[in-house]
Amino acid sequence: MLQEHVIPEKIRHYRTELPVSSYGLFYGKGTSHKISDLEICIRLGDESESAVDRINGKTCVTPFPHVILKTPDLLHSFCSTGDRMVRFFHYPAECRMVLERCGMDFSCPIWPIVYTETLQRLFGEADSYASSLHVAGVPERIDAIFWRILLELFLFRESMAREPDFNERKIREAASYLHSHCTEKNNLSNVIASVGMSRRSFYFYWRKFYSQSPAQFLLTLRIRQAKFLLDNTDHSISRIAEELSFCNPIYFIRAFRKRTGETPQHYRRRVRSGS
Repeated sequence: MLQEHVIPEKIRHYRTELPVSSYGLFYGKGTSHKISDLEICIRLGDESESAVDRINGKTCVTPFPHVILKTPDLLHSFCSTGDRMVRFFHYPAECRMVLERCGMDFSCPIWPIVYTETLQRLFGEADSYASSLHVAGVPERIDAIFWRILLELFLFRESMAREPDFNERKIREAASYLHSHCTEKNNLSNVIASVGMSRRSFYFYWRKFYSQSPAQFLLTLRIRQAKFLLDNTDHSISRIAEELSFCNPIYFIRAFRKRTGETPQHYRRRVRSGS
């Protein structure tokens, strides 16, 4: 299932060196394909803990979530395990030189990340413009949003190279696990135990890096996935609640309404009517 928003070039008034040509979200069985431009993919996860890629003759095993930079000269092949969710955006191929001139290194095209609240907010902001791409000024705003996303991705790679604090690394591991398994019934005690921390220490350090509690962080991920299913499938509300491991449909409806201000049914009708 593919949602791709193409930027109408003729609407641009201000020219930049990094014009986004399209962006969107993919959910399904991923397979290799040849590209002719620069594609930045944020792979959020599939049924495996990690993705296996063959990049320039080398096998890479990378835990989810992670980013991969795809260029026309990249020798790349992969096959996902089950349905994979991917955020992506495209630039013209020549934008690679612009980014390298800015100091962004393409020698390592794939690295793990944490899908932070900042990234979630920026992608949400880009999504909010999807229905108004032909409005003057919107393409330039899209360019600015994805430049900030690029900065977040490359800054995260630099922070990994600086060997983060032990407790921060453990918290990021737990957050990444919750992100990759947000549709499952997660026992937080088991997650805490898996990173070798006491419950008290875990909550203390979690608050240093995330403004939401672990439960609220997980709920945010599930509501985002619920929106995707409401947008792109005809699944019943009960089925969506079950797929996302809500205890029952009533709780799902209440949680969705509290987060979004509307029921799942109203959200689906509004989005599909374009209002």
